[in-house]
Amino acid sequence: MNLRQLVPCLSMVALALSAWLHPGLVQVGTAEQASAERSELTSDDGKADQGKDTAKEAWQDSFAVRYAKLQLRLAELTLKKAIDMNRRMPQTLAPGMVEQFADDVDFAKKQVEYASQHGEVDSFNVWIHQAEIDVRIQESRLKRIQNAARISKEAAQPIDIERVKLSLDIAKLRAERGKSLVSASPDERLRWQIEMISEQMRRLDNMVTLSLQNRLAEFF
Repeated sequence: MNLRQLVPCLSMVALALSAWLHPGLVQVGTAEQASAERSELTSDDGKADQGKDTAKEAWQDSFAVRYAKLQLRLAELTLKKAIDMNRRMPQTLAPGMVEQFADDVDFAKKQVEYASQHGEVDSFNVWIHQAEIDVRIQESRLKRIQNAARISKEAAQPIDIERVKLSLDIAKLRAERGKSLVSASPDERLRWQIEMISEQMRRLDNMVTLSLQNRLAEFF
């Protein structure tokens, strides 16, 4: 059993223990109590609602939810740091980098939303969302570089515009591919997720290399 399968099982165990430990979640009675229990239907309904609330609280306080919330907070602080740096000294970070940090916040919010509803993070749906974010990033880059080209031909060469257009087309195809796998087998979906992770790692590696050469703004 892998971790993704184990988390729901642990959540179910936690909920079962919660139901066992908290009054009102599990009603156990003898035959002599049956009549009295039926006469207190309204009270039982209230206890059942209380049990649902307790289970919901346990669900929303799961490891996945707490982890996703911490990731969101970190993403928010990173974005704030980037904005503050550019405010104190304009162009310290390339516009594309700040946009990436903003998209990281969006990505983290999606993780929190799903984890709060299901008690775990659905990696496939999260990466679908990431693919959609990648499309938005490339669309923003294309718009930015086209605007720069209109102001000055030296600001953006034709090769730069063509590169961004191709990146946008690739991002759209990758997102389209992911959405087409919604009903596919787990293995097919996992392969696509690995491709997405590999692309993110390749991009990160390029960004680190360019940053060390002070050329990041020219590519992002």
